[in-house]
Amino acid sequence: MAQPRSFSLILLVAGALVGCGVLAIGLVRSPYFEQLVSKLAGVEPATAATTAAAMPLTKAAPGAAPIDDSQIAALREAAMKDDANAQLALGKALGVRAESAAEALTWLRAAAEQRSTEAQRLAATAFAEGRGTARNPAEALRWYRSAADAGDAHAQYEAAILLSSSPDIPGDDREALKWLRRAAAQGHAAAKSKLAELLAAGRGGPPPATVANSAR
Repeated sequence: MAQPRSFSLILLVAGALVGCGVLAIGLVRSPYFEQLVSKLAGVEPATAATTAAAMPLTKAAPGAAPIDDSQIAALREAAMKDDANAQLALGKALGVRAESAAEALTWLRAAAEQRSTEAQRLAATAFAEGRGTARNPAEALRWYRSAADAGDAHAQYEAAILLSSSPDIPGDDREALKWLRRAAAQGHAAAKSKLAELLAAGRGGPPPATVANSAR
């Protein structure tokens, strides 16, 4: 028995709607659609930099019990009285939480200004990696230098890496070698390796073999 013309028309329209729905679902899930919506809303799509900024600033010590809100409040009260140790402890405690990384950096910088070497190194790392803030290699180098001057071997190594390898920092192999030598003298394994690499490449002076041959 032949179907009424109106029934066939209904089936045709229903099929078209289903097809449009599948297309719409696929479009909404498309990254191109997300980028379009972001641009129309005036919001930039997530990037590696924004992702890093949303990551924790510090890591909890293995086996350490989490600090509760009452302890955070006590640390904050002491930190507001310019207690550098409290500022460092508060920065490290808040830094394990991605949502409080920005506040953590504020307290770490406060402690760093009071010459806390550990705070200087942690603040430098935050600026180098863009955690809790936008990436700022120049600010990272400033704090790494401060901690390096105080004898922190890891800060000495990281300062050397920025000075010898970062595209965002004017290269200075002589200063990089200075920090690498100091870190290597403290037994920093990565610094020893990087020092040998730079010297072998003739950066900051002739390779060791050249020096040995010229002395004969």
